Amino acid sequence: MRVFYSTDFKGYWAVGTAAVGVAETVDEAAGLLAEELASRGLYGGFTVKEIQLDSKKALILCDGNY
Repeated sequence: MRVFYSTDFKGYWAVGTAAVGVAETVDEAAGLLAEELASRGLYGGFTVKEIQLDSKKALILCDGNY
């Protein structure tokens, strides 16, 4: 499995958003995220990016700088 994230989907309020998904492909991750957002009444476009797991790192998904 691979790890993906999105930080540009529209949330409930006009503040930053961040989500993480685990899937085999980027398309599968996007589909899972779309389903989860729809279950919460949230819709719209977003991008999904993969977190490379081949080295140590910290990834800030949302730092409060809006």
